[in-house]
Amino acid sequence: MEKQISIIIPTYNMEKYIGKCLDSLLIPEFDQVEVLVVNDGSKDRSSEIAHGYADRYPGSIRVVDKPNGNYGSCINAALPLAAGRYVKVLDADDTFDSDAFSKFVALLGNVDDDMLITPFVDVDEEGVITRRDAVNYYNVNLYTTYIFEEIKDSALALYPTMHRLTYKRSLFDRLDYRQTEGISYTDTEWSMLPMAYIDTIRFTDVFLYRYLVGRVGQTMAPDKLAKSIDQLFMVSKDMIAFYKSADLSDERREFLNKKIISFIKSNIMIGLRSGSREVMDSIKEHDNWLKQESPLIYEAVGNIRYDERIPFLLVNDIRKKNYPTGYKVPKHVLYRLSIKIRLDKLFNR
Repeated sequence: MEKQISIIIPTYNMEKYIGKCLDSLLIPEFDQVEVLVVNDGSKDRSSEIAHGYADRYPGSIRVVDKPNGNYGSCINAALPLAAGRYVKVLDADDTFDSDAFSKFVALLGNVDDDMLITPFVDVDEEGVITRRDAVNYYNVNLYTTYIFEEIKDSALALYPTMHRLTYKRSLFDRLDYRQTEGISYTDTEWSMLPMAYIDTIRFTDVFLYRYLVGRVGQTMAPDKLAKSIDQLFMVSKDMIAFYKSADLSDERREFLNKKIISFIKSNIMIGLRSGSREVMDSIKEHDNWLKQESPLIYEAVGNIRYDERIPFLLVNDIRKKNYPTGYKVPKHVLYRLSIKIRLDKLFNR
């Protein structure tokens, strides 16, 4: 039986969650599914639990045990082994909606697009949905094949989340793709770099991914993000290195350039929530690196607006003030923004 999809599950100390994660994949079409559980040197029972599932489902589940190398190393270890027509990443503390997954696998047998987009939901520890992703995808038509040129400027294309993305496996034969190892947050690379190589994309309304929120120690917790600002900037540096060396057309280089700039802006905004001297020093160091290594991106970052509704250039202001501790957006800017927001609501814009 041909495998329609390979699911890569990076796993580190997830004994509490890995069983539930794997259970969510056990659909009637499971013989069309390949699951690659990458045990990243876990110190708990994660590997033992995963091997138990592999013993019961040897035709579909494989466990790769390796020394700890963080998230990117798990993708790098699994991707060359993936045999499915499509490939998707599922974090070990998250799950799929089983009914949606069954529908999705059936869909894969009838499509040939380079990338598929599926909406997701946020769930808490009890499995209660706390947020649903947008379905209309910025007014795109569902179940329609779009070519790259038609979607390259959409907000969704410029910065999608890993949870939405499924790539055609053969796409990775066309690029030298390796995620950064030894740090967190490299799922950003997964959601950005391969997209510069896609030719076709299809949007669906299959709510496949169930993203767990609120778990203690989660890397996306706001306090954890601020403390990890150096890792976020390391990811942006590696993506810029990829951008500079990639063999891409001017149009696709511009597309990737916009995605990287968007990521840098989000990192700076994360840092500003802390405002500590240490974080501001990290922003300054990264900014000076940009100035030396990629002047064009440095200039573009300087032209980032705090909000698209007003022309206040956030990073330029931070630079002029020499990256001050506890930086605050000027009050007159926030006032103008509040007026603009009220007007937009009034006129339904």
